[in-house]
Amino acid sequence: MYCYILDMDENMSSGLFDSSFEPTDFDNSEVSKLQALLEDKHLILDTECLLQALEQCFSVCPIESLDERIFKKVLPKAQHFLSQVVKVIDDIITGNNVRLDDLDGIKYKLQVCDGLLAFWKKCVEHISAFEKVQAAYVASLCDILPETTKIIFEHCKDSAKYGALLSGAMQELRNLFAKACAVFKLFFATLNGIIVFDTDVQSETELLTKVVDAYGYIASIANGMDTKTFVELSEIFAKLVIVYQSEIKPYNIATHFIRMTKDVSCLLSAAMDQNDKNAERNVMVAMRLLRIIEKLTLSYGASFTHEMILDLVELLAQMHGYSCLIKSSERTILAGATSFLNIIFSHDNFKQVYFEYGRQNVPRDQYIRRLNYHLLTIAIMKKLNGMPFEHHCKWSLGSDSILDIAFTYIEHLEEEICVGDLQLSSVRAIGEGPRFVGIYEATLVSVCNLVSQILPEDFHALELLLLKHLLSGHLWCSLLSSDVWCFIGRLGSSQLCVDHVKHLIKVSTALVERRDSIEAIMIDNMIVRLYDLLNEDVKSTLFDNLIDHLDVDYYVTSLHLLMANTKSLSSERLKRKIEDLPKAFLDLQEHPSTCNWKCLMQVVSAIIAVDYSDNKDVINVLTKLWSFVAGTIIECEGKQLDLLTDLVVTVLDATYLKNLHDDSFYAILISVATSCVHLPPRGKIKICHFLQQNIKYLGRCGIQSIASILTELFSRLLEDENPWVRQEALETFEHVGHVCPEQLVAEIAKALAKILSISNVMQAYLTSKSYYVFKGFINMQDYLRYLAKAVQNHGDKHRCHEYNESEREEKMPKLKKNSHEIIAPMLTQLDEQAEKLYKGLTKVLEDQAVISEDICRRLITVLEKIIQLQGNENSWN
Repeated sequence: MYCYILDMDENMSSGLFDSSFEPTDFDNSEVSKLQALLEDKHLILDTECLLQALEQCFSVCPIESLDERIFKKVLPKAQHFLSQVVKVIDDIITGNNVRLDDLDGIKYKLQVCDGLLAFWKKCVEHISAFEKVQAAYVASLCDILPETTKIIFEHCKDSAKYGALLSGAMQELRNLFAKACAVFKLFFATLNGIIVFDTDVQSETELLTKVVDAYGYIASIANGMDTKTFVELSEIFAKLVIVYQSEIKPYNIATHFIRMTKDVSCLLSAAMDQNDKNAERNVMVAMRLLRIIEKLTLSYGASFTHEMILDLVELLAQMHGYSCLIKSSERTILAGATSFLNIIFSHDNFKQVYFEYGRQNVPRDQYIRRLNYHLLTIAIMKKLNGMPFEHHCKWSLGSDSILDIAFTYIEHLEEEICVGDLQLSSVRAIGEGPRFVGIYEATLVSVCNLVSQILPEDFHALELLLLKHLLSGHLWCSLLSSDVWCFIGRLGSSQLCVDHVKHLIKVSTALVERRDSIEAIMIDNMIVRLYDLLNEDVKSTLFDNLIDHLDVDYYVTSLHLLMANTKSLSSERLKRKIEDLPKAFLDLQEHPSTCNWKCLMQVVSAIIAVDYSDNKDVINVLTKLWSFVAGTIIECEGKQLDLLTDLVVTVLDATYLKNLHDDSFYAILISVATSCVHLPPRGKIKICHFLQQNIKYLGRCGIQSIASILTELFSRLLEDENPWVRQEALETFEHVGHVCPEQLVAEIAKALAKILSISNVMQAYLTSKSYYVFKGFINMQDYLRYLAKAVQNHGDKHRCHEYNESEREEKMPKLKKNSHEIIAPMLTQLDEQAEKLYKGLTKVLEDQAVISEDICRRLITVLEKIIQLQGNENSWN
């Protein structure tokens, strides 16, 4: 420890610190007079007399005796006198009998407080006249003046309790606050240049700590009263703790430091809801406080607690959020956030605390907190991208990975991605103006920049991370993974891309039972996107290699995808493959089994890449296959319907109307229309896409015949309960109107116009008029925000892909145990159920119940087959 004593003039030094100096004319009666003036029971103060007596005491008292002879005896009484006056005022204004007549008395008492502040000011001015003064000589002043200032500040801040008297006392309160500020700032000037603390003496170190703490506390009181005073006192506090850094311990500033971080956040939050001028003022104040925080971090950062670093991470996140939301001060806040990030980034615990903050469980309604953290993540990735690899490699991969954070948090920002209000500044080319991008693109660019620097030996960890998020079941993080993977495909070698395609195909087989899940859709999309990056020669080689080395029974779906995206496959290989179609279809009909089903799917998939216009056998079987689908689908439900829909989707891809003869053309379209009504939405959407892809060939057959079947098909699609299906159908019909013969279009439109529910919607769509009114939404962005939340809530619902396998496992033992008891009772039960069904159907004839047309058709089909079977049995008998 050491003593803060600067060089002084020799003449002054002998006068200031010579303990032998002892005037003979010091009169204790003047001190007694001061005490008497400050002990008035009626709380009446003669300010002029008080100041004169004080001046007289100062004139005869040496500096080294000041505390012992004057301050220690007088200042406690001055503080007590002030407290008593303030208490009397509080009792009056908070009492039940307060009247307007009390105002004059209150104003007088406030003037008494003002006089007491003049007394304190005189004390400080006396000290400031010296060049250097040891703290021991003014210990009572250093101890009591901050407490006195605190009493005044707290009373003024709580001025709302004046009630109706406030307007009358406002000027006195303002004057009192201003004088207290002036005295306290003058006291700082003496602390900063005159009063010297001997830090080898414990009592003086404790006194110094108390004074510094008081400045921090009083600065917090000033917040909300006077911005200028609040900032100046905060700066004084920071200057003191930095000057006395060796004596002021980190735990002494922790409370004030944390308070400042919250003050910055509150100021920026308030700026969001203010006009430009007020917002700019609050932002300016926040940035001044931020500079204080930066200085304290540079001085004390090494000793910051975990809680303090956590608060700084939260503040950084909030600042990056506000930099996008407060448009009038965007650059100012972003510059401050960037500067502060550069300072705190080097802290030993910053990385750990950043990841801990991201792992906290945040309720969904705290959307802004998630957004802020993701914006901070983007800022950190940008900073990492400008650093050498050895500095940021520990951030990219491992148990704590900023890439993992980016993928995880992008999913929480579905609302912002959909609405698109938030725009971030982006890299621009030379000569370009400012460029702004959405939050998804900004994330993608930052992630790709980091990924491009990962070393080969770490690449496997990156592949696992990408696969994890690709199969997460969450749309946006899965899409981000897909986009990053495509970036790697473009950046890397063809062999790397081929290896990724092979691996993803193997992974996709695990999702064979859930082809319509997000996971399956995204991995299929990923396979196709990577495959499309290859040139045609590599595609053909890869495909042949897959055919030769993979068990196609397991990879039929993936191979089907690749066939649709390959132009130069080996025609001989595929032509030989499709020659198995008649046999595959016949085998399935005669011996239905999983093996034969997969074999058929495999052969049908091969047709996609082959021109079969001259192959009558294929066309004939394809027509029969469609007829089989149309006749079978009415009886399917559950898993059977899912499997048959898979077949429909594949057969639609394999059906090219340009390759068909007229009779097959018409027969297949009839089967498509018949099947349409029973298909789930994904099958109906596929039919829309099928019509769009074959739109040029719809007018080949006779207008009347084809118009009737297309009318039936469009009516079913346009009346579907699923809005996605209806929208796709409208877009498909619009394409038909642009491409097909006018007579065909007119016939279809005329028939559809007779259906009122379709006619109104089609007219609105074709004329771009609003048909549906969004009630309860301010604008389109408001609707998109609602839609994003609704989709997110729907995505949280559990979807079972097991098709009641668990129930099946529970029931099978019971079935085996009681199998000998079931056969005969089952026949009886069916008769009883059929009897109940018969009685229920008779109510339809009596208009006492209703039944859908679809159910009727299904019942008719089943009953006809039962009667036919029973008739055959009777004929054999």
